[in-house]
Amino acid sequence: LSYGRVLSSKSRIISINRSRQQATKNERLFWSADVVIEADIASTLTQIAAVLRSDPDYKGYASSEWLSSLSERDTQQELSIQTKSLQNTTDSKLNPLRVLYALDKVLKEDSIIVVDGGDFVGSAAYIVRTRGALQWLDPGAFGTLGVGAGFALGAKLVYPNRDVFIIYGDGSCGFSLMEFDTFERHALNIIAIIGNDACWSQIAREQIKIFDDDTGVNLKHVHYEEVNRAFGGLGMLLSSDTDTDKLDKFFENVIEQSNSKRKSAIVNVIIGKTDFRDGSISV
Repeated sequence: LSYGRVLSSKSRIISINRSRQQATKNERLFWSADVVIEADIASTLTQIAAVLRSDPDYKGYASSEWLSSLSERDTQQELSIQTKSLQNTTDSKLNPLRVLYALDKVLKEDSIIVVDGGDFVGSAAYIVRTRGALQWLDPGAFGTLGVGAGFALGAKLVYPNRDVFIIYGDGSCGFSLMEFDTFERHALNIIAIIGNDACWSQIAREQIKIFDDDTGVNLKHVHYEEVNRAFGGLGMLLSSDTDTDKLDKFFENVIEQSNSKRKSAIVNVIIGKTDFRDGSISV
């Protein structure tokens, strides 16, 4: 939100935070609060909503025209993403968007999805539908990579009968990949999908453009699936040799094997480059 630069000068701003210091942080750079409420955000909004609904003159939060325009924008964006998912990548490897659509198609409604990565995870956020509250766990606003296996371990112990998935980038998986030994020792059938483009892509994209330097961003197409085989788990390689029309069947088979054998699984997906997230940056 550019520290509030995008807010209209005509807007009335209400800042809510448990900490008054945080509620007024960055104030007067581009905005000033008309009202500061020192309270829990969720509780405050819930109470405001309850008061509004109890008012017989309350007409709703927004006009139907505005809501329709938002819905239309979402529809157009979804069509654009679907179109990009059918395009060939610049290096003839699997289109990551197509892979993610296939994964989303086979996930059950009670599945818990843990994401840990940059570019591949950023793409997943557009495509893989959150099944419900507390069923999407990610590194948060500050991008604290490395949470993947730990979050998945906790989720599986709390909900042992649900499918738990980790969507990794190939850079971020290195922070917690060894926990698959833990998964095997405790017979936790957690499934990881690693988007492997041999690169810290979210950083590389703008670093190379701005500095003309690829220091520290290039990786290798490591056979991560073999790591889990060494632990006694399942490991599968998904590459351009795979029939792209049967990607959903491939994932269904992985889920069936993992669940029936009570073993963790790593699917190492060799993905190509697309322009889908051009302009996204992380430093």
